[in-house]
Amino acid sequence: MEDQIIVAVCSKPELYDSTNYFYRDKYRKDLAWRRVSEETGVAEDVCRKKWKGFHDTYLKERRKELEKRRSGVAPGAANKGRFSAVLSFFDPFVAPWPTTSNMGKLRR
Repeated sequence: MEDQIIVAVCSKPELYDSTNYFYRDKYRKDLAWRRVSEETGVAEDVCRKKWKGFHDTYLKERRKELEKRRSGVAPGAANKGRFSAVLSFFDPFVAPWPTTSNMGKLRR
């Protein structure tokens, strides 16, 4: 069931791609969720909740992975989530926000 929801959402970029023209169109998103529900045979509200869980978990994993790279921790056994491979289509849309600092460059 979970795989089916992810695959169904994958074919509807208005649900996850913030650069998509229809991303902010509530009517279009509701229609897309209805189609996801029909494709999977799962209630619409359940599909939305499951996707939110997958989305949030995947983002949390990505943040941890990026933090490990930044902090210089030696690569160890990757603690990948159950659906990481399936959700990899989502990578271009979860780029980290650019950060700034008020600290000047250190002179040596």
